Amino acid sequence: MLKITNLQQTSTLPIATTLQEQVKSILTEPFHDEAETQQAWDELQIELWFLTSISDLSAVVVDDINQLKRALAYTEF
Repeated sequence: MLKITNLQQTSTLPIATTLQEQVKSILTEPFHDEAETQQAWDELQIELWFLTSISDLSAVVVDDINQLKRALAYTEF
């Protein structure tokens, strides 16, 4: 599991470059620019979780599992 806390880290996602650009575009869409996006991420302590495999879940700590369950139940979270 990858935890992305910085918008620039989207380039490290193990997906095609085109998809990385699309993800970054979607994440920055509600803001004026990347700097404003990052500022909001920093203030709100936003994390983008990227599950690379089901085995990643065994390494997740209890607090993270609870957050993941909440995110799956409430997709707007």
